[in-house]
Amino acid sequence: MQLDGYVVRRTIAADEACIQQLFEADPEYFEIVHGAPPGPAEFQSLLTELAPGKTYDDKFVYSVLSGDEKICAVADMVRNYPEDGIWFVGLLFVARDRRGAGLGTRLVEAICGHIAAHDGHAVRIAVAKNYRNAMQFWARAGFRSLYIAERERAPAAPLTLDVMEWAV
Repeated sequence: MQLDGYVVRRTIAADEACIQQLFEADPEYFEIVHGAPPGPAEFQSLLTELAPGKTYDDKFVYSVLSGDEKICAVADMVRNYPEDGIWFVGLLFVARDRRGAGLGTRLVEAICGHIAAHDGHAVRIAVAKNYRNAMQFWARAGFRSLYIAERERAPAAPLTLDVMEWAV
């Protein structure tokens, strides 16, 4: 995946401390989606959680490094989920100090280009309905609502998700 001005590479085990620190510095996403701040195993979950019926060959976790070689964004994608030709973005996390300057939008464009280059025809994401900033971001990026889903999360109340899609 290419992103001008940044190095984008597959996430490796040595990235754990930096990514965990990135998550802990901005717990809002985790509090909204999981009902709690990021736990000590968020990085491991990022690398190991698989969508139903998928293997690690279908999972792509990328780190985005700035000019000072610091990780400033992370993207998690699953190929051909929930069906062939559709890629599901499980997480797109941009460092708080990098938001509002276009990095997230450029990263979405790079992801869509990457998916198109790998014979994908659509990108999906599930966005927490009560996460207003994320809902606005994905709508501005051109994603359209497909359906509403509920996800259980103990001990917090169920989470309402807007499953959105963008055709590549």
